[in-house]
Amino acid sequence: MSYSWHISNIDYQLNKDGFTNVATCIHWRYRKEQTEANTVYVAERYGDQSLDTSGLDANTFVDWSSLSQNTVIEWLETSMSNTQIESLQSSLDENINLQINPVSSSGVPW
Repeated sequence: MSYSWHISNIDYQLNKDGFTNVATCIHWRYRKEQTEANTVYVAERYGDQSLDTSGLDANTFVDWSSLSQNTVIEWLETSMSNTQIESLQSSLDENINLQINPVSSSGVPW
């Protein structure tokens, strides 16, 4: 069982306070995979997280061409609260649990 981030897209401002290509919003997917009895169950949530771009600093600014997925994930996790991340994990856990132990279904009887 593991949780993982996937960065789908990044919105950025072309020019801001003397900096170019300033990341402003991260579009993400948060995913959990769990294997039970040789079956892989997958749950995923999608969202976006705005970044605080006030007070940009030349000493810490990361140039667009130097961004890595790990850096963006660090920004994402820093800009979200632990409660938000725990809520996402709980939601994914619940979704997987319902896949393993369904409580409803749909179909027709014929």
